[in-house]
Amino acid sequence: MYHCHIQLYLIGIPNEITKLIRSMPPLEHFTHGFSESAVARAELAAQADLILVCRAQWKALRAMAGQLKEEAQIILLAGREKSGGPVEDLDRLHDIWPPQCRSGRYAFGFCGGSRAASREKTAGRPNSCWTPASTVPPT
Repeated sequence: MYHCHIQLYLIGIPNEITKLIRSMPPLEHFTHGFSESAVARAELAAQADLILVCRAQWKALRAMAGQLKEEAQIILLAGREKSGGPVEDLDRLHDIWPPQCRSGRYAFGFCGGSRAASREKTAGRPNSCWTPASTVPPT
């Protein structure tokens, strides 16, 4: 058995989406921690494993890219607007979600983001995410 904690940071995300994400149960053997702010804050971003950021705060998050965890995954909430700069310049961009879509899309994307963040936490660092619950290693 193992346990993995994923720290999520929500930047400028509308309340209805924040509530939806906070209400989603974690995958088996996972726990979630949440932090959120209206504008990007380096001290919160530096602690996050998975960051969900609105288009208006994308540029600010890009500016602090060097302060993020190496394995941090980023999901951009963006429509078709052109402001905020190109999205191609941050290699940790995991996904782009439209700001208006069905809750099922957010749930699907959130589960995928959690799994990706878990893989990134453990890549190249065996057991960095896992705390043993028994003597049998996870498979």
